Amino acid sequence: MMVSGFEASGVGPNDQLHLLTITWEAVAEGETVLDLSIDQLIDSDLSTVGIPTAIDGNVVVSAHLNGDVNHDDTVNIIDALLISQYYVGQDPQPFYTDVADVNHDGSINIIDALLVAQYYVGEIPELP
Repeated sequence: MMVSGFEASGVGPNDQLHLLTITWEAVAEGETVLDLSIDQLIDSDLSTVGIPTAIDGNVVVSAHLNGDVNHDDTVNIIDALLISQYYVGQDPQPFYTDVADVNHDGSINIIDALLVAQYYVGEIPELP
């Protein structure tokens, strides 16, 4: 899993774009609260380049592919259809919510179905 962020206003010792990437590897399936604390960010010259804002939240690690809502080990147009049905209040079966919030915004909605469809037809190379 990777968390990325950037500070594009150029605030800091120079007007370069500052990029932060934090990467870690999951050791098991499940959900946990993410509680990262970073006091300040520095560049290679040890000059302060900013102070991060809220980066806490929940992290969910699933043994299934993101977007594979019927757990058939493939992400395809059927998954997009099932997400769409769920969004409009139908009860598609099988349907696993653990991988249905494709963009991880806290809501299973039509955007998730669109992302799966775009991935399936090759418009986007990977799901978020």
